[in-house]
Amino acid sequence: LGSAFSDSCSKEELECSNCTNIFLTKDMIVSILGDSYSTFQEYLSPNSNLTYYPQSQTGVTEVTHTWWYQFISQNQLYLECNNSYSGSTIARKPNTKGTSYVERYPDLGNPDLIFVFGGTNDSWKGIPIGDYQYSDWEEDDLLYFRPAFAYLLYELQLTYPKAQIINLINTDLKKDYKESMETICQYNHVCNISLGDFEKIDGHPSKKGMESISQQITQILVKP
Repeated sequence: LGSAFSDSCSKEELECSNCTNIFLTKDMIVSILGDSYSTFQEYLSPNSNLTYYPQSQTGVTEVTHTWWYQFISQNQLYLECNNSYSGSTIARKPNTKGTSYVERYPDLGNPDLIFVFGGTNDSWKGIPIGDYQYSDWEEDDLLYFRPAFAYLLYELQLTYPKAQIINLINTDLKKDYKESMETICQYNHVCNISLGDFEKIDGHPSKKGMESISQQITQILVKP
């Protein structure tokens, strides 16, 4: 995985945009659209999704160690659906069906709050970046990262009009991918949280890293 980080900054700090209107209240229903960072065996929907956690090397061996479990439990929210899939990209991949975010987004239940946490595998796997495109997508456009992410946010807003959407951006991504997500979130007025540095083992959050992710989200979203 080392080469995947060659284009990244050595230190990243927590940043956010369009998040001031996000509100949390007790008993809100949460759904997650994610990749390996958000998986945990027996907590995925559908259950057939590939998982990364539990993973003893990272220390993340209990579901209570995950970033989302910590955030949800600490804020007295409820998990409706965790549609996370290890290794998945936002963009469609040629010759692969059903795993990308642009294919999985319709299956999130009826949430009040949606966390989108992706782009990592697009960056690692070098999905073509493409051009900014905010409408009139053809199927082949969704093989490119920028059109696919813009399509994803548009469709989430259309499919879940009552839900608040929060996009999370990982650290150590290639610059083009991170900046593209920030730009597209801004265009769609979607709350974006670009995470600051947190501990990883083999490119994935450790137990300590998971705690940091949850704390950073809390710092942005939970009003004093």
